Amino acid sequence: MMSWWVLAAVCAASVAVVAVPGSLLGLILGLRGLQLWALAWPFGGTVIAVAGVISGVQGPLQWWAAPFAVSFIILAIACSVIRAFVRPRPIPASAASEVRPRGGPRDRSVLLSLGIAASIISVQLAVIFGDPQAISQTFDNVFHLNAVQYIGDTANASPLHVGGMTSASGAAAFYPALWHASVSLIAETTGAPIALAANAFALTISAFAWPAGVLLLTRTVFRPSGVLTVAAGVLSAASPAYPVLMIDYGVLYPYHLALAFLPAAVASALPVIGVGSTEQPRWLCALATLGSLPALVLAHPSAFVAWLVFVGVGAITSYVALLVTRPPRLRVIRATVWLVLFAVVAAASWKLLKPPPGSRLWPPTETLAQALGEAATASYYGAAIPALLSLTLVIGVVTAARRHTAGDIWILAAAAAGTLLYLAVSSFDWWTLRDLLVASWYNNAPRLAAIMPTLIVPVAASGAATLWHLLNKRSLRDAAFPRKAAAAIVLGALLVAQVYASGSSTVNAGRSYAAGPGAPLLTDDEQELLQEVDRYVPPDGVIAGNPWTGTALAYALADRRVLLAHTIAESNPDIELINNELRTAVPGSPVCDALSREGVTHVLDFGDQEVHGGAHPYPGLERLRSSAAVKLETAVGSVSLYEVTGCDG
Repeated sequence: MMSWWVLAAVCAASVAVVAVPGSLLGLILGLRGLQLWALAWPFGGTVIAVAGVISGVQGPLQWWAAPFAVSFIILAIACSVIRAFVRPRPIPASAASEVRPRGGPRDRSVLLSLGIAASIISVQLAVIFGDPQAISQTFDNVFHLNAVQYIGDTANASPLHVGGMTSASGAAAFYPALWHASVSLIAETTGAPIALAANAFALTISAFAWPAGVLLLTRTVFRPSGVLTVAAGVLSAASPAYPVLMIDYGVLYPYHLALAFLPAAVASALPVIGVGSTEQPRWLCALATLGSLPALVLAHPSAFVAWLVFVGVGAITSYVALLVTRPPRLRVIRATVWLVLFAVVAAASWKLLKPPPGSRLWPPTETLAQALGEAATASYYGAAIPALLSLTLVIGVVTAARRHTAGDIWILAAAAAGTLLYLAVSSFDWWTLRDLLVASWYNNAPRLAAIMPTLIVPVAASGAATLWHLLNKRSLRDAAFPRKAAAAIVLGALLVAQVYASGSSTVNAGRSYAAGPGAPLLTDDEQELLQEVDRYVPPDGVIAGNPWTGTALAYALADRRVLLAHTIAESNPDIELINNELRTAVPGSPVCDALSREGVTHVLDFGDQEVHGGAHPYPGLERLRSSAAVKLETAVGSVSLYEVTGCDG
């Protein structure tokens, strides 16, 4: 097993690749403190996303160094020009006292909060992986790992190119490739194997980007305090729905990345529409939002649609609050125009940013009562109930309803909207209405479950702060119950309950990465054989095999081209002929001509165990031990690598 220190080093490289350039852009704009750190991640994602688009030009701008440098320079110049021409207004003396200081105990609480969150989540994911190079034994992982290899081979990370990996002609429609470009960049700069780079990036995003965004959102919506801050950090690791679910189910790496960016993107937008508080001017928050959205869209459009829902709710609540104050007519007209423009963009995105009908056929998974119970207890998609998260969530909802500030109203309304979407995807039998509401998330319950922690964690953190204040009041009345004891009880309860709550989801997710003779995608023998493939297959060779059994991963894990890079890759007549007749190949036969045109030199036989337990016959690639068309090169257990020899004259 590879050392965990190697994984830690690649995680550090992930921070350098994504957060460092993002931080530099934030510094140019004038961001500081938590806001700088939280937005560094989507800003860095935007740098990589633009670099991917630039790499599609090819020529001297092939992936990775040149387009990355050009992207950063372009964005840095844009930030500098904006900063030079948009001068912040001086803060009035009367308002100076309301600006939160950057130093002092609150900053220390931010560091403590981020440190606790990073530690808990890092341990969670290390337990899930079991090995730094473990792969997710899931259907979607075949595409994701191979797409990273495809970017490296073609020197092109454009979202209009990556999807071509599974096209017989090489043509491709738009595919959100930011995750794949990021992992490719990490692998290229560190020399790490793709599986290791993927795990390091998942851990980095989960442990650093996600808690920072949640913390920023919490402190934007609610009045900051040390207790609120620490509670938000701890509770960011408490929900089974994110980040663990998205590296278990699917595996949905791109969506996992996009949801890590979501809280910071929402937090930067809220002050623009008059919700929450920040020490930054509105124009800077607007720019920060614009800088985050490309990363959100190119990581996964479904997360952008979630952003539209959450920010749209805020726009509506702010508009209603404005009307209640009876402002001047011109102000109402201006606000109405902005709201209508937002609604038009949201409606267009709702219609356009949804997958094709064939990709959104997921049925409801439970009854309405069950879905309501899950929403009430934060146990989305049948997860174990996270006891303390549920308790503090209830307290937070009651607190927000009684306090009803603009931030309270927004987060309760946004949570209600998110809950409605979750109820629809999980339980609605009205297919037309269900598709209208949740098609952007593939009509798939886990994807909607994963957006909810963005909202419920801040509410629960507010509930934890309320619980702290109740205990603190008792400590002031009762000398035998000192304040430090109250702090120890609250923090200890948070940590202990978190360990208990995360245990079930961590164990379940760990099964998706567990190797062994019965592993659904790659068994131990298959992984061992893939490590030897490059000794037998030349760099220009092509390997045939049933992709459903895991042979397609020879591309990502053995650096050798495969005939079918994904289970649902398109075929052409030559590929169909090879899959049906290779075992009977003789000189001069049509299948030999097809093998020559496709460049196939070898065949991997991983038996008939498929990733989904299905049965997809490939007659030409079966029973090869008795075929005269191939010669056994090597075998591990019952899995074998053959050289195609039947066409030799």
